[in-house]
Amino acid sequence: MAIHGKNGNLVYNAGDVVNLQSYTLNRIGETADATAMGDSWDVFNAGLTDFNATAEGLIAAGLDTTALLGTGGDAEFVVNAGGAFFTAGVVVTGITETATIDDNISISYSYEGNDSDGFTFTATGASPPAGSTNTIYGKKIKAEYGAVPTEFTDVTGWSITMSCPTSDSTVADATDHGRQKLAGTNTASATVTILTPDADLPVLEGATVALNLYRSQTNTDGRYEGTAICTGSDTGVDRTGTETTTLNFLYTGVVDLVVTA
Repeated sequence: MAIHGKNGNLVYNAGDVVNLQSYTLNRIGETADATAMGDSWDVFNAGLTDFNATAEGLIAAGLDTTALLGTGGDAEFVVNAGGAFFTAGVVVTGITETATIDDNISISYSYEGNDSDGFTFTATGASPPAGSTNTIYGKKIKAEYGAVPTEFTDVTGWSITMSCPTSDSTVADATDHGRQKLAGTNTASATVTILTPDADLPVLEGATVALNLYRSQTNTDGRYEGTAICTGSDTGVDRTGTETTTLNFLYTGVVDLVVTA
């Protein structure tokens, strides 16, 4: 029986991944080459199992993505609401939030498997889809720089990418077969795209500045705060368009998602 995608869902640590649009689940069965001289066909031995997953959605007002990065827990990948789903342990290894003035603010998640038993399949009882919750259109975004916050002029979009690399902690065991992971050090980078000014750029390569990225003009929707180094900029134009410049930043230290009344 075919299943419509609207019935899918992703539940992480008993909470729905809000405004979910899609997810992918990649299951991996590792092999080791055992082919020897004299064999006419390749021979392989089955090894450990592993998996990774991604999810795409829309941001919600007040959603603290920084609190999710590098965390571990249980994830349910729902195939059919009220029906089949897979459960396994994961680590959140990447989050990218992208805001532009002409679309909804989008978000993507990356997960790595962290479960010695691999997946548990359940035929019935999956959580129902969560539906839409407090989505935000990017037309009101803004970005600021400097110790005394100065707003970037003519912002057309920004993006922040946060990642948490993992190390493998899998050990030999008679029954466990799935790879296990430990979360490492968080890191983040960002871009701010502006209409190219007719003077020098507001932040030059090599400069270290306080960088604030707002989901809207309202603080209750959330803003990212941190100190970042400008690693360069990219300017592009053609004869039919408006010239834009994308400033690239690498955060040094903690990035906070601030939500205030």
